[in-house]
Amino acid sequence: MTLPSVWIARVAPGLVDRYLARTSYDAQQDDTPVEEDRRDNLWCPVPGDRGARGRFSGESHDRSPAFWLTRHRGVVAGIGLAVTLLVARRRSRA
Repeated sequence: MTLPSVWIARVAPGLVDRYLARTSYDAQQDDTPVEEDRRDNLWCPVPGDRGARGRFSGESHDRSPAFWLTRHRGVVAGIGLAVTLLVARRRSRA
């Protein structure tokens, strides 16, 4: 949902702001009770390596089309340029 939000924000920033204001807080909450003795990092770091995984790991993905496009900008730009040139060439012949 992040990438479409960025694209829409370029055209209608107020629309994205209103949508995120209504939905983002609730989207970050769940009904799982918190353990009473759970340590937190409000005042100091929690000891040990917490890693980047947690209870939402099952919802995560190992791949991201947006990340791939970012990492391969040259390839994407080259393909875009080639397609643009082919379309321009076809139109000039017609």
